[in-house]
Order: sequence, then C-alpha cells, then structure tokens
Amino acid sequence: MGDFVTIRTAINGSSPSRYMFLAKFLPREFEYLYNQAGRHYLQVHGELFYMAKMKMTYDYAKRTADIKQDNYIKFKAEGGRFTRVSDPLPYPTRAKDPEMKAHYDPLITSYWEWMCMMLPVLGDINAMVRDSYAKQLKFMYGILLERMKPYRCTKDT
Repeated sequence: MGDFVTIRTAINGSSPSRYMFLAKFLPREFEYLYNQAGRHYLQVHGELFYMAKMKMTYDYAKRTADIKQDNYIKFKAEGGRFTRVSDPLPYPTRAKDPEMKAHYDPLITSYWEWMCMMLPVLGDINAMVRDSYAKQLKFMYGILLERMKPYRCTKDT
C-alpha cells in the first residue's frame, strides 16, 4: 500500500520558520530549494517540483481559517522511492507586452554588443585585481619619472 507524504509551503506571505522546518525535517531523498525570485522548489531523486504558496485567510476573533487555495504536493513512498501522486502545482508566468518587447529588444541588443566590445578595453571588473594593477602602473610611472629626471627641461634652459 505505501506511506504518503504531503508537503505545503508558507501561507500567503513569507514564513522563514516553515522554510527552516522543511529544510531540516523532510525525508532524506527530499531537498528544499528556493531562489532569489522567491520561488520555492522540492527536489526529489533529481526531479524539481515547483511549490506554490497556499492562500488562506484567518479570522483571529472566531478562530477559523478559510482556505482559498490549498497548494500541496503529495508523494507516495514505495520501495525506498518517492513518486508524486498529486497534480503539479500551477507555475505563475508573466505575459510580455509585444509592443514593449519590440521597443526594448534592439536597445538591449545594441547595449550587449557595446559591452562585448568595451569589457576587454575596460579590463577586469574585479576591484581588487584592478586596484593592484593600478598600483603597479603608479609604481612603474614613478620609476620612469626618476629615470627621466636628467632629460627634463627646466625653466633655465
């Protein structure tokens, strides 16, 4: 028959304590991941599953919860492997405005081409490498100035 595991993420907004709980106490085969865009994923046996947040309102006075959208992923454990038995959660996408895309695409492309040409000219973008190179140049320029002293023109000559 097998055992089942049901996993939900945060309710409405952010919930760091729930994320820590998921990261620490999920079964070994599960890995809880999230990215900078705020998207949460569950990785099981190398496969990535999107985890949408559930939508719920809570009435503190009446102590009742009204679940608007219950987003969860359900897995069945069989023979040491977990297989998803619930439907995949909806992944939100944003529609692109074709007029805006047509306007900005050539600008972005020209900027990209300009950066491809300029980056080698500008040098390393790592500040520490760039600063050490500048110090070397300053040192070499100082040596050059010292060596050129006898050949400098003065106001008298």
